[in-house]
Amino acid sequence: MSAAPAPDVPPTAKQHRHACLDDFLIGEEIAWGSLATIVEATHKTTHKRYVIKILDKLQLVKKKMTRSVLAEKEALVKLASRPQPHHPGIIRLHYSFHDASSLYFVLDLAPNGDLKQLVQKTGSLAMPCARYYTAQLTSAIQYLHDAGVSHRDIKPENALLDESMRIKIADFGCAYVGPDLDTHRTNTFVGTAAYISPELLLRAKADPKGPDLWAIGCTLYFLLFASYPFSAATEYLTMERVKKLDYSIPEGCDPVAHDLIKRLLVRLSFFPINSAMFRGF
Repeated sequence: MSAAPAPDVPPTAKQHRHACLDDFLIGEEIAWGSLATIVEATHKTTHKRYVIKILDKLQLVKKKMTRSVLAEKEALVKLASRPQPHHPGIIRLHYSFHDASSLYFVLDLAPNGDLKQLVQKTGSLAMPCARYYTAQLTSAIQYLHDAGVSHRDIKPENALLDESMRIKIADFGCAYVGPDLDTHRTNTFVGTAAYISPELLLRAKADPKGPDLWAIGCTLYFLLFASYPFSAATEYLTMERVKKLDYSIPEGCDPVAHDLIKRLLVRLSFFPINSAMFRGF
């Protein structure tokens, strides 16, 4: 099966080399759902290993998810087009193309699952390990914001783990891309209940960077305690707890981590977050 290159992709580092599905040896499925299937793949010429995200066009239209896919592609293309070196903590788009039935995104392979799976397997992480991953997450998000991209769905499931067990942020379907995140305000409702920030729930005009900082705090909480700060019986009750900032931090928590979580959930800037990373937390 051959596929035509998508005509609207800028000629970024690798995308000017047209690709199609026939260029890859397709391996096993590693994830699947109603909208997309993700498979391992090896480029026949370069022998480099990737994953290919295969999106069903008909299902995208039926479930009104076209905008989400366009947001993901716009964010990934913008990041791949930057003159600065690509951040190792962010999934990279290498090729994109389409055929009559599907869209294809060829992305970095991250073979070791994600942070949620890691915590489910090992239990709550020790303080040095939680610090290690929070520092990586913060660095990657800061790079995104400097590039004019707000992820808006940061959570452990979207922090994939590469062959060295380092994170790669993935899934940009909720992303906002703009020329100046410092002045733009958005009130779009996006994200996941356990990690969504109050201003998005309340549809308040807010800094698009804020939800990502909030989600760092929620993710740090999950890494340390293997639970969500605002968890409840239903998504509705979870979101009500988020609006009220109704959470508690277990006794015995490291005081620096305790302080950082509390401050992240009222939105720190990157400087105090980075300071905490190197203050013994």
